[in-house]
Amino acid sequence: MAVGLYLVRYRRKKLGLGRSSFRAWDTALIFTILVNLYLLVMPWYPPSDGADGGDVSFWYGAYVATGVGILAFCAVYYFVWVYVLPRFGHYRMRQEAVVLGEDTVTHRLVKVPNDKLVEWDETHDAVGRELSLDATNSDTVLADPEK
Repeated sequence: MAVGLYLVRYRRKKLGLGRSSFRAWDTALIFTILVNLYLLVMPWYPPSDGADGGDVSFWYGAYVATGVGILAFCAVYYFVWVYVLPRFGHYRMRQEAVVLGEDTVTHRLVKVPNDKLVEWDETHDAVGRELSLDATNSDTVLADPEK
């Protein structure tokens, strides 16, 4: 999750968006990444009694292998849901910004039919906010969420 925060920061910077109002300290993120790496690696080390040792009667890494299997299944499910089904259903997934309050914005995924995809991309920015055409200077500006 901490690596994901760095990815979000990188993508926001690449899109020219400002800093988020909710921001975690870099020191806390690095510490979290190191702790998670330790927790990811340590279960694969066998106990001192050998591969069949430890406090259970089965292979010591069974729970780790089960967790990895569940994560692999989730990755396949995501791939099918986001890439395979839209190809057969003739639509694409796009994110849409939803304004919940003054400064609170969340996103949801929407299905956009292929024949309306160009129109969607012209009327929404990369974050999913709806764009409007300002008649006075013909520059593209963000639509006012209050209207």
